[in-house]
Amino acid sequence: MAAQQWVSALDGIYPTQWNYPDYYDIKFKSNLQGKDWIYGTWLDEDSVRRCVAYREGGKWVPLPITIAASGLSKAKDIVMWGDTLLIGGQFGPAFSDLDTSQTYVSSMLKWWNDSLWSNPYFSYVEKIDVLGDSILIWAGYASPTDTLGYLVFKHDTLPWQNVGNPVHPTESWGDFGAFADLQIHNGQIYTINNGSPANDSSGWKGIVRWDGTQWHPYPYGMWGGWARANCFEFYQGDMYMGGSFSVASHPNNPGTGIAKWDGTQWTNMGGGVGNFVEDMFVHNNLLFSKLGGPGYFADAPISYFAAWDGHQWCGTPGNFARPPISFGFANDTLFCTFNEQITTIGTDTVTHMNYFVGDYVNGPNSVCSTYNLGSPEPYSATSLGFYPNPTSGVFMLIMHNAPLTALHVYDVNGRLLVSQEYQSNTHEITLDIGYLPSGLYVVKAISGQTILTDKLIIMH
Repeated sequence: MAAQQWVSALDGIYPTQWNYPDYYDIKFKSNLQGKDWIYGTWLDEDSVRRCVAYREGGKWVPLPITIAASGLSKAKDIVMWGDTLLIGGQFGPAFSDLDTSQTYVSSMLKWWNDSLWSNPYFSYVEKIDVLGDSILIWAGYASPTDTLGYLVFKHDTLPWQNVGNPVHPTESWGDFGAFADLQIHNGQIYTINNGSPANDSSGWKGIVRWDGTQWHPYPYGMWGGWARANCFEFYQGDMYMGGSFSVASHPNNPGTGIAKWDGTQWTNMGGGVGNFVEDMFVHNNLLFSKLGGPGYFADAPISYFAAWDGHQWCGTPGNFARPPISFGFANDTLFCTFNEQITTIGTDTVTHMNYFVGDYVNGPNSVCSTYNLGSPEPYSATSLGFYPNPTSGVFMLIMHNAPLTALHVYDVNGRLLVSQEYQSNTHEITLDIGYLPSGLYVVKAISGQTILTDKLIIMH
């Protein structure tokens, strides 16, 4: 049987990095100009601070660009524009190792023919993409204020042009404003906006689309003060959104941690996840998702990241001592990074960067969620939800629109296992049914003549 384990990947990286997250931050980009890349900020094997490197000969080879020893100086995205590598972020300053050229405080570096240029016009650049011969960036202006996020075009001969702020017109930018996820799909621009009021059915909270003239929100938005989108991805013709929303916090939300837009509506797909979704990407026809904390993928006990194939989640469980910062692929091998110099994943001792030996998704130690669990469940303003789900037995139920008068729990064979009645004006309950064995259950919440039904997973 082939080995299934995590192995240190500090080839080309200094063994000891900064502990503070902003001083060590690596992300992955696969198959850019035929190479696999990392970008962010770290110390290379010679203890020189770098921002971009590619995988070659079994190690990370940095571009000869040295960046300043500051927590704010880092690469936040990279993309090819013709034969030029664009590096967006926040730099101050950056130096070329090949000559005496130096950039001062800047937001975008350009690497072409072993030469370094910069563009200092923006205070920072979070995301970059290319549409034809134009560069599209998600950035903040350096002057007169950097309190607003903007999307801007740049043609190769024209100055920067603002194409409009995607934030809800009545809200200011910030933690609930436009998040830095930016993609071009079928010639249109997509980004994230979280800046609408907590209970807003207009759709201005989640994904927004630019058609070349104006922004269009996706109904029906998200509900609750802490509900927000963190990332999105296009997969098998549908758009997936990951974030901190859940049907437990508000039944009008489009899912629990992850939802799918099928062209007409949001669906609560895959049985939901046990924590908020922080990052997503597509690799080898699989949708990989990373949780922002320990949790589950539907009814599968997979820690932190798993792959969705359209029907179920699969991955190799690991007892992570610390949460990973990021994950991605290089040469079809799964990598992950940690702030800590040494940590553990189960019985494996790992370091700042590690790769998985074996098949993480379909290997002998992998597990999968129940096939087609929770698929597709259309969004509904009267849907029922719990938190957490899956649960070890204790869960919370919130009824926002009507009081709860009775609650029934059934097994998959339809046998009534739990029956509770409640007094009027009961909108929130906490129930402990941990004495029931692990498995899938059906919960019916009754409010007068209305019966709401949903699935609950118990995992011990």
